[in-house]
Amino acid sequence: MAEKHSETAHVGVQDPSAASTAGTPPRRRTRGRPREAVPYEERWKAIIDAAATIFHRKGYEATSIHDIAEAVGMLKGSLYYYIETKEDLLFAVIHEVHEELLRNYEVYQRAEGDAPTRIRAFIEGHVATNARLTARAAVFYRDFYSLNPERRAVIIDQRDKYDRHLREMIQQGQREGTLCGDIDPKITAIAMLGMMNTIYQWYHLDGDRTPEEVARSYADLLLGGLTCTRHVPGHRARLGRLPKPALPKRRRPGRVT
Repeated sequence: MAEKHSETAHVGVQDPSAASTAGTPPRRRTRGRPREAVPYEERWKAIIDAAATIFHRKGYEATSIHDIAEAVGMLKGSLYYYIETKEDLLFAVIHEVHEELLRNYEVYQRAEGDAPTRIRAFIEGHVATNARLTARAAVFYRDFYSLNPERRAVIIDQRDKYDRHLREMIQQGQREGTLCGDIDPKITAIAMLGMMNTIYQWYHLDGDRTPEEVARSYADLLLGGLTCTRHVPGHRARLGRLPKPALPKRRRPGRVT
């Protein structure tokens, strides 16, 4: 159950289309606001940073408004000057990651060259963003379904466009002859995103690899799996072929969403 203050605060994150990020704080109430020595935008960024860190550590459902207020040195009641519910903070964190990924989308769309070149730009941008925003990315992928249906729909609509363009680049490469014709674009795109989206499970910014180094390694590995030097139909199925019956047969095929 989302926590909600008894007084209605006037905040921008109520409306998914006007969601705030750390750089664009929500609208302020004009009356009854607390006196602060810290500038409003700076305070809002501190609140989002604290929310992302605590959601990452404890999980969204286990985090209370008191936890976040305490982390930024505020009274719980003062925090409701910025938000109405805890979900407003979750949406702000998720929206921030989403906006970063969309900026990557705009960059690779402008990239010139063949499909492998454009896909490399996509992979390196996507992985580096997830690595730089590890805590926020964890919240994005793990707690996304805690958003209400209206807010989820905002993110899902853009996410589907993002995913679809990766499939289209794979198909472009197959038409060009730069990517293997045997791979299934839909399953391949899902597998690639699954690999790139789980980096938060193991990557730490204080480790011995920078986000850019990890991004290049991912691009090398994934592109190596998409290309082939001499294409012979069915050649991938012969790699490491297992003796039959190695895998159980399904009576009915599964569905790829």
